[in-house]
Formats: sequence, C-alpha cells, structure tokens
Amino acid sequence: MAKKRSYEEIENIDEVNGPISSTQVHGAIISLSPVKRGRKSVFFDGMLADESSKIRLVGFDAQQQRKLNEYHQNNLPVQLLNCEVKPSRQGEGYELMLKNGTQIKQSPKKMDIASLMVNTAAKVVTLDELDGLEVFDRATVNVKVVELKEEMQVGGKSKRDIIIADGSGTARVSVWEGHVNTMEENTSYCLKDFMVREFQSTKYLTMAKEGSQIIAIDDIGGVVEQTKEDEELLLIQNVSIVGIPYLDTYKSCLKCKARVEPQTPPLRKCSKADCMMLQRYDLCTEHTSAKLMLMYDDKGERKSVQAYAYGEVVRQIAGCGDLSAEGLLKRGDFASMTLMREIHHQRCNRVKIVTEADFSVIIYKLMALSIINSWHWL
Repeated sequence: MAKKRSYEEIENIDEVNGPISSTQVHGAIISLSPVKRGRKSVFFDGMLADESSKIRLVGFDAQQQRKLNEYHQNNLPVQLLNCEVKPSRQGEGYELMLKNGTQIKQSPKKMDIASLMVNTAAKVVTLDELDGLEVFDRATVNVKVVELKEEMQVGGKSKRDIIIADGSGTARVSVWEGHVNTMEENTSYCLKDFMVREFQSTKYLTMAKEGSQIIAIDDIGGVVEQTKEDEELLLIQNVSIVGIPYLDTYKSCLKCKARVEPQTPPLRKCSKADCMMLQRYDLCTEHTSAKLMLMYDDKGERKSVQAYAYGEVVRQIAGCGDLSAEGLLKRGDFASMTLMREIHHQRCNRVKIVTEADFSVIIYKLMALSIINSWHWL
C-alpha cells in the first residue's frame, strides 16, 4: 500500500521566513490574474491571504488558474498541497510557486473571507505613497493626466500606458481594452480601486480585472511636472529585423478615438455608447503598431533588442516595400541607427531612433522593452 506523502505545513502565512521546496498552505484567494504571456511562457499570479498575512502566488498552468478562480468567485478557502516557497522576484520577501503536481482543494479551515477582503480594500493615497504599498494592494488616487502613450497590443488586448501626476509626484498607470481612450491629457480623474504592481523596483497602477473605475473630477490644480532626469544614447550598426512577433493595423473613431472594426455598409456609427458618431470607415484614422526584434553589431558581437514601433515609424521602416510582417522582414539591413532614451522620474521611457544611412527622417515613438546582454532600458 502506497504511503501517503506529507508536506511541511505552513500554519500561518506570516511564519514564512525562508525557502521551502515542498509545502502545504491554507488561505483565501483575494486577487487572481488571468493567464497571461510572459517572456518565456504563460503564467498567472495572485494573492493568498489568511488572518495573519498574505503572500503572492505564481502558477503556469491554465487548469490550475481556472480551479483557483472557482474558489475565488465562490469565496471558499483553498488548500495548496506540494507548492514551493521561493524568494520573491519583485523585491524582498517570498512567494508561492505552484508546481505541475500541486493539488488544489477546498480547505477544511474556517476563514472570515469577507473580513480578509475588507482588509485589502482600496486605500486613498497620493502618488508619493505608492512605494509604501504592497504589490496587489488596491489604491484610489486623484490625479491629472500629463501624457498619453501610444496604444499597443499585448496578448491580443489593447493597452495604453498613461503618465499621471498630483501635487506629490508622478506615476504610470496601465489601462486596457475599452478604457484605452477614456482619459484625456490635462484632465483630472479619480482612479478608484486600481491595483498596485511593480516593475524593476518601481510601483505603478493598473486596472484590476474587477472593480476599477475611472471617474472624471474637477481640476485638482497644480501637479508635479514630469521633468527629464537622464538621457541615454546608443549608436547601433548593421541593424537587421529578424522577427515580427505581431503587426496590427486598425482604424479609430474620428471623434473619440475608440477602435472601429471594419463592417458593411461603410457608413456606420461608432460602437462607443457615449459617442455614436456616424462616419465612413475609409475616412477613420488609421493606426499601425508592430513589435520588432532587431539584431545589431557591438564590438564584434551580435546583440539584440526587442521594441515596439508605431504609425509612421512602421511605414518609414517598410520604405517602398509591403507594409506587412513579410515586407518588413525583406527590408534588408540598416547601416546604423541612433537610439535615444529619455527617463522621466524612472516611470516611463521615451525612445527615439534616427537612422543615418537608409533614411534620414527621425523615426519617433519607438519604445524599447529590453536589450539582451548589456544595455538595459526598462
């Protein structure tokens, strides 16, 4: 008869003080992301809490995410068997890593989940207080929009990064899908119940799957200016486009800028409920975005950079060729490019690229994600 395997049990989450290769833990799922695509694989993350504390959990299996979401939606406590405690990748502390063999069951422990949810309710803060909040905390802020970044496609969904400010500082907020055109520059908003996330030790806000609201409010007055702190230049040579992970072209409403899908007849109303402008599809504003993988020479070594390009940037890169992934890949090598990154309070990067040989115009709005081996951007 097979012997039942036992795991080191974590009685209370606040007792976690070091790595554990195989453990079991009880708690309530107080937040859970959908499955999303990372650099190497798909993953999801969330927050597990009990009466003592809370801890981030990370998993890589869609079936595990669905099972956790069932307990989350039904306000039921869970028991995780055979998971691992590892140092957090988002700063100090530890996080739970779900394995392929992790079992997810309903916990026999009694928990006041409603009380746990109240303890994680949104805190009304100023932007300079974001660094004092934990990842997955909820926050409500009154801010003014100082810059709208280009809309991009991430995992098949529309996303826009927005730079916001109040009287205490600046920060970045990410909005998704139907909200990418909700906010306008120099306009004040209450961002209610947004989620705190962190990237390279910098806290930012993003819309939660449920509960987040964008509410227009009266002008909040003077805000901290977004000043440029630093500027980095990099001349890259013998540049080749080696991959186009995606290329997206769409049109937007002439009035509200919402995404407009092709449809017959060509005369149609905007799909956004508070706009409904009657317009011709062929006259709508066209937008193009592409994710580029570039290779270049650096002291005898070939290095790579992954980047987003938008609008006229893509058309300039395509030159006289076909504006498609295949056309861009056939474009050939560029003799050189000069990349420039402007850093604003370490909250966002604005990168310009000037090609000095193949075409002389400035290609703008190219946002770098990362450079492998040496030059790090975000």
